[in-house]
Amino acid sequence: LTFKKLRNSHPFKPIVTSIGVSAFLQAVVILIFGAGVGAYPRTNDVTLQSIELFNGNLVITHHQILLMVVAIVLLMGLGGFLKYSKTGKAVRAVGDNAQVAAILGINVARTIAIIFAIGTGLAAIAGMLIGGEQNLNPTMGLQLGIYAFVAVVLGGVGNVWGAMLGATIIGFLENFLVFYLRGPTSYRSSVVFLLMIIMLLFKPQGLLGTGNDAEVRK
Repeated sequence: LTFKKLRNSHPFKPIVTSIGVSAFLQAVVILIFGAGVGAYPRTNDVTLQSIELFNGNLVITHHQILLMVVAIVLLMGLGGFLKYSKTGKAVRAVGDNAQVAAILGINVARTIAIIFAIGTGLAAIAGMLIGGEQNLNPTMGLQLGIYAFVAVVLGGVGNVWGAMLGATIIGFLENFLVFYLRGPTSYRSSVVFLLMIIMLLFKPQGLLGTGNDAEVRK
């Protein structure tokens, strides 16, 4: 209802629209379910067990291991889908140039719908996995969405493996830096945004991205 009319407009408009739609949907959820904090019920959950490394200085729960394994499997599946399948190639073609893709006979509207379906499905799985790691609230996805955006900028726009690399770097950097500085966890967001600023200034195409600096900044 919103993005279709803005498909050929300046990229800034869909971004602003997505923020507005997100705020609206969050408000609807709050009206229906309330703004209170929730959590998954826990009864003898094996995912709560943990593994201690480095004399107890590093603790990894079974759920965190599950989260990482599922993320890797999904990203490998997504990468294979985009590279080898006919639909995946159509998605890449539309992403590169929708007008040329339409001329070549690709159904652009259907391909965009597939993109939305895949993105929504991955976000839903991510939400369920994160829900087992932290408390649930209607706005919990905001900071995670920002982190995801920074990961894409760091790894390279349009590169699945770049996004995975960027997310891994962010995760290790923020946690180890907070651990060694012994400071508050609020340092984490500062580190993430500082990293994004540095990348946009000196390597805006990302670590594994392509294209010149002007195209990426645009």
